[in-house]
Amino acid sequence: QKVIEIAPSPLLSREVRRELYRVSKKAMYRLGYESVGTIEYLVDQDDNFYFIEMNTRIQVEHPVTELISGIDLIQRMIQIAEGDRLIYMQEEIHLRGYAIEFRINAENPKLGFVPSPGLITRYLAPGGPGVRMDSMAYTNYLIPSNYDSMIAKLIVSGQTWEDCVRKARRALDEFIIEGVPTNIALHRQIVRDQDFIDGKLDTGYLDGKLQTFNLDAIHNMQDEEEKMKHIEEVIAAINAKNLTVRH
Repeated sequence: QKVIEIAPSPLLSREVRRELYRVSKKAMYRLGYESVGTIEYLVDQDDNFYFIEMNTRIQVEHPVTELISGIDLIQRMIQIAEGDRLIYMQEEIHLRGYAIEFRINAENPKLGFVPSPGLITRYLAPGGPGVRMDSMAYTNYLIPSNYDSMIAKLIVSGQTWEDCVRKARRALDEFIIEGVPTNIALHRQIVRDQDFIDGKLDTGYLDGKLQTFNLDAIHNMQDEEEKMKHIEEVIAAINAKNLTVRH
């Protein structure tokens, strides 16, 4: 299962990206495919790319493409299904900046990130320029056990990779979900990891760092719980003594 999605890849050269476009367009033309789809490849350290699969549907990570291209993929998918033609040539689509999507899952880091359905007792999502939230969650929402553990997608965008990572740190620090454990603390650790900041990513990135992130996520979660408990104690003490607080 994916954890974070990025567009465009900070490691992919324009030449390789252009060739991926060419091969993908040729394949779709030969197949006669007429809808939104996702073709997945792996690229090695020598810029050789290898076809993995094609998903003939919209993908969870479609917001990162939308944010850097300015095209609403869901809208275009529906319009094409109604018989509309393509209204853009590939050369007319210009990518601007970077976008990162974080899958926010109701998972317990203390138990190997197993799904943890339950009642959300507090939900406060981040916002601001360059921050997008796709979610159905809210305070007092009951997460069922029947479906995937993902409850939200946090997507940030910026003109540069560095700007995008900074926005991600701020947005993740502002994201509050209580009542169920989540993987937000894991994301907070990832965006502070130097390899991630430098864009040094590969298919073994998370496997090589997961144990450290796991422990850090647990400590981070415990720190947040202790902080909230302390704040509640201070508020209770103020209320008990009828003290006037000046802002």
